[in-house]
Amino acid sequence: MKPGNDTNTLDQQLIHLTAYLLSAGHGLIGEPREYAPMRCADGARRTLRILESVGPVDPRLIAMRERLDRLLFTPDHEGHWAETLDELCEQLATCISTPPEPAP
Repeated sequence: MKPGNDTNTLDQQLIHLTAYLLSAGHGLIGEPREYAPMRCADGARRTLRILESVGPVDPRLIAMRERLDRLLFTPDHEGHWAETLDELCEQLATCISTPPEPAP
């Protein structure tokens, strides 16, 4: 799923996400184990992109997706996977347990 490709219907986007997750799972069988966090993080990023395409989204989730974009697509983050994923898990837990701030 290419960034910015929000012209597909929600059904199509979810089918593409399912295909990605299944192929990633299959690919991990023969890939180095270091790829697993990257594949899971990309699945989360793709899910957040789909969420953004269907309507207004909590800005905290957009910030998380942007951070995942940077994690996956810039070389600066090599070696910081565990730390970054821990922080993202904490941020998502906060999003789930605390409603977003009302828009001004």
